[in-house]
Amino acid sequence: MESALRNRLIRAIEERVFPGAVVGIVGRDGKREIFAEGRFTYEPESPRVMADTSYDVASITKSIPTSSIALKLIEEGKLSLDDKLVTHLPTYKNNYTHETLIRHLLTYAIIPDFPTPGFDVTKATAQEIGKNLPHVNLKARPGEQAKYSNLPALLLSLVIENITGSTVDKVGHGYFFKPLGMTNSTFFPRDQKSIPPTEIDEWRGLVQGFVHDETSFVLEKEHPMGCAGLFTNVPDILIFLEMLLNEGSLSGIKYFEPATVAQMHTNQLSLPGVSMGLGWELNEPRFMGNHVRPSTFGKTGFTGTLCVVDPERETAFAVLSNRTYPKRSSPDAINELRRDISDIVLGTGA
Repeated sequence: MESALRNRLIRAIEERVFPGAVVGIVGRDGKREIFAEGRFTYEPESPRVMADTSYDVASITKSIPTSSIALKLIEEGKLSLDDKLVTHLPTYKNNYTHETLIRHLLTYAIIPDFPTPGFDVTKATAQEIGKNLPHVNLKARPGEQAKYSNLPALLLSLVIENITGSTVDKVGHGYFFKPLGMTNSTFFPRDQKSIPPTEIDEWRGLVQGFVHDETSFVLEKEHPMGCAGLFTNVPDILIFLEMLLNEGSLSGIKYFEPATVAQMHTNQLSLPGVSMGLGWELNEPRFMGNHVRPSTFGKTGFTGTLCVVDPERETAFAVLSNRTYPKRSSPDAINELRRDISDIVLGTGA
């Protein structure tokens, strides 16, 4: 498997899918394998990617830690799946104010009526975005359709703040990062130059060591939000995934009830052709490959990241890269790479 993984990463670098990447695999027994290839950028003098190189993991943040925090609050009785969103976010007011439930946020079963004509995030303030978020209209009644977007995680972030009195980054650190020993997981890296850059754009120049997602970038001027913003490395992600493989416990400490983890990889929707667990995408061959099973769950990130958990095979893996450097392009190549990596890992002994 090592040879196949390394060859696939090297091929992706040669095809300029990304300048470098790290792949890590963990079993329920804690056994780990980590493979790193390439450099921070395509320049030959650029630093080499190492097994512990941290990346901007983009939308993986929605699951680690945002939806995970919400699920902990549910376990603690501070939140419920069937609570109306407006109960915990009184400013929420749109065309379906009293029909939007917390479960709809955790399953992406709300579809925002975006884009707003004339709105330019590069010219907006954090206050403007924050003020408008609770008033975004929906294209359909909550629960009738499901489609991935940033809005559920942004609204969940506001709910988490209202319940805990703190921001997602700090709550995630207290609930998960610190007790699990995820010492490289943070929303604000101290050494920005140690992070592979994600893009060179006209608005911000070299995007390195600060969040790539534009909305999160603007909002972080006031406070972090949970749709993107986490910087972490493969060893840290594998700790979290091993905990999930062990039904919510690790090293004698329980982080989730087994029933909560089961709901992460059990389809919560009754919609044709769509599967969502609580806080995670589910049974998605588009990035999970040919060996996906109904209980296989995971999350991608726009910058070229991926984590997948297969409870039946007792295996999980993560892929971190900066596929958006120096310019973002079609996701076709990175999704092909994700599928190939998934097939190598999940197809072994399948």
